[in-house]
Amino acid sequence: MLCRFATAFSLFALFGTFATAAEFRDDTKVATKTAPVVSRTAESLATVDQQIWIDPVTGEVHTKPVEVPTKTSGGGTLALPSDSPEPEQEPQSLYDHFDPADGSKAMLNAYLLAQLSMTVYSDATSEAAFEEDLIDRLDPQGIEEGNIDVIMNDDTGTEAAAFTIGDTLVIAFRGTSSEGTNNINPYVDATTDLNDDPWPIEINNKKFFVHLGFWDSVDSVYPWVLARALDAHASGKKVWLTGHSLGAARATLAATRLHYSDEIPVDGLMTFGSPKVGDENFAAFCYDKGADDWSLQQVTTRFVVSGDPATTFPEKEQIGINFLTGWVYYQHIGRTITIFPFDNGGDFMIIPGETNFTPTAAQWIGFLSGAGHSEHMWYDDALLEEVREDDQFNAIEAMVMEHQAVAQ
Repeated sequence: MLCRFATAFSLFALFGTFATAAEFRDDTKVATKTAPVVSRTAESLATVDQQIWIDPVTGEVHTKPVEVPTKTSGGGTLALPSDSPEPEQEPQSLYDHFDPADGSKAMLNAYLLAQLSMTVYSDATSEAAFEEDLIDRLDPQGIEEGNIDVIMNDDTGTEAAAFTIGDTLVIAFRGTSSEGTNNINPYVDATTDLNDDPWPIEINNKKFFVHLGFWDSVDSVYPWVLARALDAHASGKKVWLTGHSLGAARATLAATRLHYSDEIPVDGLMTFGSPKVGDENFAAFCYDKGADDWSLQQVTTRFVVSGDPATTFPEKEQIGINFLTGWVYYQHIGRTITIFPFDNGGDFMIIPGETNFTPTAAQWIGFLSGAGHSEHMWYDDALLEEVREDDQFNAIEAMVMEHQAVAQ
């Protein structure tokens, strides 16, 4: 106590404090660890010099600033907080919030990937114009020039973009487009969709059938996909794939080849409005462990709007000459999350799990006509609503809305 008294007395003398020794002893009769005494002492010192602090355990007086320590089990050191504490480093743009580990940000990740899946729908007719279009729309949201690469194949109409987002590579495939972006055949996407003949594939001694049009479409750009995934994996980046509609089917088959044929771990596959791409043996194969000892089924999430016709086909196809050798029944893969629309797309409810439905004639007409306001085009709207209603994302709502305006 004498040591603390002497130290404190010196401090009061230093600042011209005229309190008597008796008064000071009255203030420190209680143990110096009590919060009120420390608080009052710190407050009085703060009015004189923000750099002065007292160790409440030793009573030592310090006149140089130190880093504020975290609380420890032994009491530790109490440092004065600054009037203007250094703010924590926050993500500066929307895509800085993408979490490659997913976790509690699942819906925000889903919204961001849905936006990328929709953003790659471009009316550009060359790779240079395609890349420039994506840069113009995504650079303000944190995906800068130099972190965007694109591919366009005129023969199959396949278009995709690779986005480097922090320590993640996201490859997004464009879906069916009616904009005539293909220089050779503006209707090649429709041809791809309708070419649903079952095609036999064998990977890792497992045989199954896949949709021929989808497989050929991916095959035409797969060397580009593989090269970018190899580079990303070699540099320690995670690899995600995504897409909407036909783009979702392309992403699924590309992910299958990466994860199983080329042993590049796919950390996430998220699709929106995907048709079925393979038979029941393909769906079973996706439960097999692949690269890094996990299955594609484990990392696949499939969003489906109830009533979206695109998610219901192909159902089954016959194989063999004269259709005498049997049927192939197509199936989905991955964890399903169903979006239920209300008020003609004005409100949504999102529930994990599969729901069987049969599209109505009106839903088919809306889908086939390419109408923008239909179940097939409501994925980003539904996920935007989900994110905006989640309190944990209140701080970034302005960025979310800004991106919604830019992407559309």
